[in-house]
Amino acid sequence: EGEMIYTPVPGYCGEDTFTLVVSDGVVSSYKVFHVTVEDQTKPTVTITQGTNQWNSFLNTITFGLFFKNTIDISLTAQDQGGSGLKSVQYYRSNSPLSLAELQNVTDWNTYTSAFQITPVDKQKNIIYAKATDNAGNVTVVSSDGMEFDLQNPTIQTNYQKGASTMEVTVTDDGSKIDTVVYSINEGSDIE
Repeated sequence: EGEMIYTPVPGYCGEDTFTLVVSDGVVSSYKVFHVTVEDQTKPTVTITQGTNQWNSFLNTITFGLFFKNTIDISLTAQDQGGSGLKSVQYYRSNSPLSLAELQNVTDWNTYTSAFQITPVDKQKNIIYAKATDNAGNVTVVSSDGMEFDLQNPTIQTNYQKGASTMEVTVTDDGSKIDTVVYSINEGSDIE
């Protein structure tokens, strides 16, 4: 009369055996048990773009990363549960998707090596990465929004010859104005 609890070593999966010996002080009985330990640990996956890294699913996507040149994307995946990685895939979207929406995506790309995204003005990009281990555990992560801005800011003025003042307006429809620098060759102060 008693109970025994089998607990595998953390991270172990596969076949295991143990022997149970029971004695009443006079006679002993034994039995060999065969168990299959399944991987219950989800794999990890990280999306890397330059110095930016994402390793979780973002429920809120902002488009605060702006680029004018080709961007390189790499994925790194690991399985800590012991069954090994079955697949690493990615999906590129121009709008945020929920986990439920991603379950309906059928055209995931198989990841084999780093890939590039070529600039197209005002193109928005979100990278979703999916790692699946051999036990069927799945992890999905997302990047934040990345957008290409290939247009220069515009400068407009209402200057008229002989005027003592003028108004200058700077605008940018893409990544917005970062800095405005001006210089005066000769003349008076600028307010």
